[in-house]
Amino acid sequence: MQAKPELRSPISKVVTIANAFRWIGWISLCLQAGFGIATAVTLALAARSSPVLGEEPTPGITIGIFWAVCGSVMLLVAIAITARYLNTARLLMLPDAEQHPKAGETFRTLRLATLLGLVGMAVMLIGAGSSVALLLAKATAQLSGATHYSDPQQIIRTLDLYVVAANLNGIAAHFVGTTAALGLTNWLRKQ
Repeated sequence: MQAKPELRSPISKVVTIANAFRWIGWISLCLQAGFGIATAVTLALAARSSPVLGEEPTPGITIGIFWAVCGSVMLLVAIAITARYLNTARLLMLPDAEQHPKAGETFRTLRLATLLGLVGMAVMLIGAGSSVALLLAKATAQLSGATHYSDPQQIIRTLDLYVVAANLNGIAAHFVGTTAALGLTNWLRKQ
């Protein structure tokens, strides 16, 4: 005897979609905010440990800081878009189907979140790459004995490490947002 495929009512399908948006939205929002706070803290620590006034910063580190700040601004926008998932879930739970968000609008939001996450990761990868290249150059100079320890620009400082950490935290935050958006998109297409 063949088992009949289980048919779900449209109401239970909408509730399932609303629950997915709510859970994925909250998880993604919390993780993105956590990584975003870690990025902000490490950038603040980098600013606090920056060279004394009058002393030039290490060439190249300002590029890493610039990309970390750009990626952080993009992360704020990505967090705002992720918060829209919660609004989508709330609207889907309303009894009046006229107030439910349109499928096209929901997919546009998910597409925007995916694009923003990918661009944010790329921006912060550029910042992390330039910072790591700077650290590698400094470490190589120190190992070869070419570094004059009286020149603070040639010594690996905590500022350099904070910038790398800020970019890596930002990459993780954008990765979470991108994964959530792609996962919801894929799951919705199968529904």
